[in-house]
Amino acid sequence: QKKNIDFSTAELIDEFRVIREEMIYFVMGLTDADLLKVGRHPFLGQVALLEMVKLIYRHNQLHLRDVRKLLEIN
Repeated sequence: QKKNIDFSTAELIDEFRVIREEMIYFVMGLTDADLLKVGRHPFLGQVALLEMVKLIYRHNQLHLRDVRKLLEIN
């Protein structure tokens, strides 16, 4: 896999979209019981999968905000 620094802006946006789609399909396949399972996050400690999914969503929103700001400038 190429390092992100070697990607063009269009390639990075496309990669982001593909990974986001894969995550959506993964989460759609989870059951309520799956979402309640607890695992260990290196920073947060013991966390339910539901909380991790929310964290990933919020993290992606930050990236989208940053991309939108950059596109407004250019």
